[in-house]
Amino acid sequence: MHEVVMRVGASRSSINRWRRAGTFPWGKKYGANMRRWLESEIKAWEASREG
Repeated sequence: MHEVVMRVGASRSSINRWRRAGTFPWGKKYGANMRRWLESEIKAWEASREG
C-alpha cells in the first residue's frame, strides 16, 4: 500500500474510498493486513484518469 500511495499521490483513505466506489482496482489480498496490486492495474488506472 505504501508504494501505491507514493505512486498515485493520494492518501490511504482516498485509495480505500476509491476502491469502495469501484474507481480504483482492488488488488489481491495476501493475509489479514496485506494487499498487492499488479503494475498493470495501476498503469491502467492512471491511464483512465488522464482521458
